[in-house]
Amino acid sequence: MIGKLLTLEALLEASTGLVLLICPQITARLLGWPSASGFWPRVAGALLLGLAAGTTADLVGWTQAGPRAGVGLVGHIATNVILAFVLMSLMMVGDKPSSRRGRVFGWVGALWLTVLALVEIAHL
Repeated sequence: MIGKLLTLEALLEASTGLVLLICPQITARLLGWPSASGFWPRVAGALLLGLAAGTTADLVGWTQAGPRAGVGLVGHIATNVILAFVLMSLMMVGDKPSSRRGRVFGWVGALWLTVLALVEIAHL
């Protein structure tokens, strides 16, 4: 079950990371988020791609340090909890999106990350 969770997470991170890296301005506009610069969406996309690569390397056994030497489940739990907290904080008191669509996507993203983290915690 853990392998399936990590595979799903790697696919989600890789697809989201590629979209943010390749077309940050369009993605921000579609989600209703401020898009003054494409720098930070691209940085976030690269981070997500790095996490996906680390997870994939761990899942297919490419790491030299043995099984579960990559990012692993605990690393994903920590990443999901932090990202969910930051998104919720931004939606409540930070520089939240001005459009309703942007706020909805922000809350949905935070909720999804929280649920994913809880499911992963249940499988520790």
